[in-house]
Amino acid sequence: MANIVPQKPAFDVAEQYMTWQKWIEGGATVLSITGTLLSFCSCYTGAWAIAFGGASVLLTISVFFVQLRFATTYTEAEKIRRDGLIDSAFGSRLADRGAEGYYDNEGVNEGLGKLLTTIHQNSFVSDRTVTAMYRKVERLNVVAFIILLSVAVVSSVHSQAFIAILQAFLSLSFLGKAIKLGNLKKGLEQVNSNCKLIWEDIGYADEGQLDLICQGRIIREAIRYETMLSYASIMLDSKIYLRQNDEATDAWHDLRKRFNI
Repeated sequence: MANIVPQKPAFDVAEQYMTWQKWIEGGATVLSITGTLLSFCSCYTGAWAIAFGGASVLLTISVFFVQLRFATTYTEAEKIRRDGLIDSAFGSRLADRGAEGYYDNEGVNEGLGKLLTTIHQNSFVSDRTVTAMYRKVERLNVVAFIILLSVAVVSSVHSQAFIAILQAFLSLSFLGKAIKLGNLKKGLEQVNSNCKLIWEDIGYADEGQLDLICQGRIIREAIRYETMLSYASIMLDSKIYLRQNDEATDAWHDLRKRFNI
């Protein structure tokens, strides 16, 4: 589907930082639980406490640095993507390199109609990927909750071991990511639905002309879509995207035919 994707190198770097963050947070989780469990042993001395404390501080600083680098790189990648989107829709040259073949909007005249096509395609394809990601995180949350509940039953909700595992669960941001993915999923579904309504109204208009109200609705959906992505700041799972790409592309082509896009 894509021949030239200018934002891909920046997104690849951002994805690498995100992977490092997961590994560091995982290490911090293991360290926290291990330190708590060892504190009950007679061999646990002040030197051990200092070592675990120092390692925790080092990992915390590392997470902060990686998060900062991810945010910077992700923001730059999004800027490149937005410039390419505007260039594709209006024929401008904001981006340093054109996104040739990336957007499936051939045959649509440049302008707001082409912008609507691009936003609709992006929301349609992204919704499928985000839905699969949400289900995956949802399963992880269920497993983590079962583990927490089991520890609480076996020991006590007031035990240090339970508190350590609870803190580790919260630090991994499972809940936060699930909430963001859920909100993004609902938002993408809304944009996709609203785009369909706009295409229906365009089809009923004389010669498919865009009146001012329709133009305003297109701009609103474009702003809604970009605002959602900016707020979520979530990298789409590349494996899920590639696995669903062919099916999503075929479904999008069918949608274009149905609405005469």
